[in-house]
Amino acid sequence: MLGQLKLVADDSHALQVDGRRSLIRRSCLTRFAHRLASVNLMRTPPKMRGANRIRLPVVDCDAWNDENGIVTVWGLLLCGIVEAVVQCRRAVDPALLAELRDILVVVLKSPDQRLYVMALVDVVLASIGAWVQSARWDDDSLANFCLTFGFVVEMIVDSFRDVNEHDSTASRQLVDSLSKLILVCLKQEEVKVARLGCSTFRHLLVSCGAQFDFATWQSVSSHLTEALSITRSPIVSLIRQFVEGDDDIRGKDKLSRDKIPTSRQHAEPWN
Repeated sequence: MLGQLKLVADDSHALQVDGRRSLIRRSCLTRFAHRLASVNLMRTPPKMRGANRIRLPVVDCDAWNDENGIVTVWGLLLCGIVEAVVQCRRAVDPALLAELRDILVVVLKSPDQRLYVMALVDVVLASIGAWVQSARWDDDSLANFCLTFGFVVEMIVDSFRDVNEHDSTASRQLVDSLSKLILVCLKQEEVKVARLGCSTFRHLLVSCGAQFDFATWQSVSSHLTEALSITRSPIVSLIRQFVEGDDDIRGKDKLSRDKIPTSRQHAEPWN
């Protein structure tokens, strides 16, 4: 089973094409996810031979290494399908996102919800963050990103109550990771990405704010302060061009329309 799963997860490009081949791959992923879910429910789950040799592209590899190798195999499955979404150069197949959602729902229903938070934080959000930072935006990549990011945010918002009831520390980690990703979006020169970050922050606060504890609100407030600093930085830079008593509408640096500062990469404090 592990060898077959490795082939399915590694062949991520096969998930990016249309037709019968893609459908076969997705059906394999669904079948493996349900098999793993049934293994999770066993009192004495079997050991996944060879799982200790798998190296996942995640920050904290130790957290994905368990005694039986089941968590590692989950990581392999999730990394494969997320990579297929992130690296897709054409329009993302909505069925592929539906497949990812179904697998995450299976993980959410597992006895250990820590795995669900790890899947979102270490694999999904981390991959999207790397995608944003390295992207060269065009119409296709923008459409793919907006579709994928919106799907992930809705997944987090819809499941937040369940996660929070079981483990408030895990839910706080989820909100913190999403907030950091939003800040990455706000720093992008692409306006659509930055606006999506703003609307996502508002959606998160309106939908889940009532369930935040004090520690979560502290974390969110810190990120919100940074977000405000990032978004108003171009305005601050522009205002500083004008001094009292100067009648030149172009400011002290003789700004023209194409030289107006727009960078949000380094936020400046309001002095």
